[in-house]
Amino acid sequence: MSASPTICVWSEPPPQETGSADPTLLATGSTVHLAYNAHNPDFPGWSSGASPDHPGFKEKVAVIRFYMVRVHRFGYPNSEALAGHPLYECGLQMYAFQTVEPSPWVADLCRQNQVHPRHTPALWADLTHWIVTFEDDMLEVVGKSAVIVGVYDATTPAGVLRKASAS
Repeated sequence: MSASPTICVWSEPPPQETGSADPTLLATGSTVHLAYNAHNPDFPGWSSGASPDHPGFKEKVAVIRFYMVRVHRFGYPNSEALAGHPLYECGLQMYAFQTVEPSPWVADLCRQNQVHPRHTPALWADLTHWIVTFEDDMLEVVGKSAVIVGVYDATTPAGVLRKASAS
């Protein structure tokens, strides 16, 4: 019997702007780019009296690049249905960047791949299962590595994603 999955905090990504993260994906081959509205740590608060040109009012967009992606899924469940996700009872959180250890999804993929004539279980053992939960969507990725590409002053994740994915 395999160990129960544990949801772990993935602390590297910049925090998202809850409620308006507007996650945007670009998937090409075995690479997935995620762009989202990031929380501006300098935000003074709407009723702070700060001038409109205060740097805390600038919108920020973060970009994460996942490499050697075997599979990803994006969309359901949203925040209202997160409790129905199979990993919810393991500690899956809303508005969070998380990993799953050990991942039942990776284990299922490895079992599926046993029909491959050159199946090697070790190739599946070093994959990571990431979960990013947003207000209206969730992203799950199984892949080899992920890097924070950067945080940009911008107004839309889609615009930043076009530029970041070209680099």
